Amino acid sequence: VRAQSLGDFAALNVRLTAGGVFGARSFQIKQGDLTIGNELKASEINVSLDNGLLTVAGTIDASGERVGTIRLAAKRGLTLTGTAVLDAHGTVLRVDSYGKIIDSPNRAIVELSSGDGRLTLAQGARIDLRHGTNTPIGTSAGQNDGRARGTLDLNAPRIGSTGKTTDADAATYGDIDIDVSGMPNIQGARTINVNAMQSYDDAPTAPAPAASGRPYQVIDQAWLDSKHTASTTFINAALARGSLTAGKLAGLNNATYRDAFHLRPGIEVVS
Repeated sequence: VRAQSLGDFAALNVRLTAGGVFGARSFQIKQGDLTIGNELKASEINVSLDNGLLTVAGTIDASGERVGTIRLAAKRGLTLTGTAVLDAHGTVLRVDSYGKIIDSPNRAIVELSSGDGRLTLAQGARIDLRHGTNTPIGTSAGQNDGRARGTLDLNAPRIGSTGKTTDADAATYGDIDIDVSGMPNIQGARTINVNAMQSYDDAPTAPAPAASGRPYQVIDQAWLDSKHTASTTFINAALARGSLTAGKLAGLNNATYRDAFHLRPGIEVVS
């Protein structure tokens, strides 16, 4: 569904559920904020707000026999409240003909992107990425080996010395607009990636237009190297910034999640 706005998101999804639409649901909403309760249920769920704030206060259910996929994105910020549940777990273990576990079909995926706004995971928010939950744990063929295989990606914007994405030093200052200071409940994640995103639209214009007559930008190795240098400066500053790793990210940078947690620079190229 693509729409400028959606009058009653909950009522629409209640009707889809009543009609048995559980394969995939995708919503792109151009304007306005949205709060999601308990109305979304499908094995693959995509919700994006082009110019709004997204809040999850209930359960988004992508669970089933197979693991699910949940992707949420909002231009002005994304919040999981303390009552939010993102459930992508699968009950049936996917194995080959020898009973060996196949990684890919057992990998639940949750991706959260907050655009130019803050990404918040409140204490108590739950994300379930487990697989094969109905299969006994063990070492024999066809049994669940107990290893985590899910992927959680958290994409939040870099901010500068005054706390804004528009700051001149946002790309290198070493801070992110994110709040995971309280501990969420994350199950089944092999990797928890916090990607500090920076958007670039400054690639140089080619001296001659394309065959169509339209100008275009040149993204060459020198341009990419300059962004890599900025990302290196950013990550070094971020790792040294106690207010980030021990403050904003304290809910992930701890003994419970440390083996899965990764803080990384990311870039978005706009051309």
